[in-house]
Amino acid sequence: MSLPKSYTSSIHGSDMPDDQLADYKTVFPTEVAKFPYDKHKVARVVKNRALFGGQLFFDKLCMENLDRVENIQDTYPPKATSFLRHFFEKILQSNIDRLRQHSFVYYLLRDFHEDRARKYAKKAMMPEHFCRLMDGMWFFDQLLFEQALPCITHPAVHFPYPDLVLSVLLSVPSFNTTSPSPYLALTFVECTQPCLLSDASIAIYFRALLSVSPAQAFLYTRVAQVHLRNQLLKMLVEHCLTVDREKNAMVLLELPMMKEEEVVVEEVLRKATGIMGGLARDTLLERWVNSGRMVEVLDMVRGEGVASEARAAGVNWADLRRGVEMGLGERRGLAAVRGN
Repeated sequence: MSLPKSYTSSIHGSDMPDDQLADYKTVFPTEVAKFPYDKHKVARVVKNRALFGGQLFFDKLCMENLDRVENIQDTYPPKATSFLRHFFEKILQSNIDRLRQHSFVYYLLRDFHEDRARKYAKKAMMPEHFCRLMDGMWFFDQLLFEQALPCITHPAVHFPYPDLVLSVLLSVPSFNTTSPSPYLALTFVECTQPCLLSDASIAIYFRALLSVSPAQAFLYTRVAQVHLRNQLLKMLVEHCLTVDREKNAMVLLELPMMKEEEVVVEEVLRKATGIMGGLARDTLLERWVNSGRMVEVLDMVRGEGVASEARAAGVNWADLRRGVEMGLGERRGLAAVRGN
């Protein structure tokens, strides 16, 4: 984890003597009954690690900072007090400043009890924003995302791994819920304004926008990187035709598109197949009707396989074709010339 210099340059002292800071029995409770890593806790950590793709936030932090820890998955969670003592010693032996050492110990003490972690932080003179940082990481690893957000979005906290935060919030349900919440992901982005540089992170953020508001997602395509705009518009169309289909198809129809946007959207609608095919054709047809492009409408309803169908994709194509032909009358040839 890359920390601002102000986090490490001015914090070297502590009102707790060094020998006490390094004393396992002083820092951690020794009663067996207070040891938190029973089989249920261990199983929960292993399960959460799998949900995160094999690595907790704490895992990433350890692997980037604790040079004496070879395999964090074998080290955390500790299976017994002897393993916890060994982990504690490895933290103190690692080539990092004392504040970071305190931070790792603080995280472990959160597994025991928040009060114990807070008392340790006070004695070790940990800055409050560092406690917030580790609290947010601990909450994330427990799947307590609602509690994590106030910690990691605090103005004084620089939380690492914004791409991973977005990915987790959009793919992993919070504790005691059944589905992820895109609102949490959007809250994180709006509060922290992370720099989303990779195409993957932008796509993740765009999916969150789509889940909340396709119209807002459409506006975002106009400020996204140029090489991504067509891809995002395609995602927009596919979302509107597959999620809450009837409602979002109407949203798609009402979007104020520019010419180049219309070209991309109509191309996606033309090529849509499977579950999207029928609704895509209806949507494209209505776009043309609304914009007075009757020649395209007539060409579509006289297309291959449609002329012989009494009803297709929810539309009575034969009646529609006759209505369009009657409406155009002698103007049809002139409309065709203008269309070309």
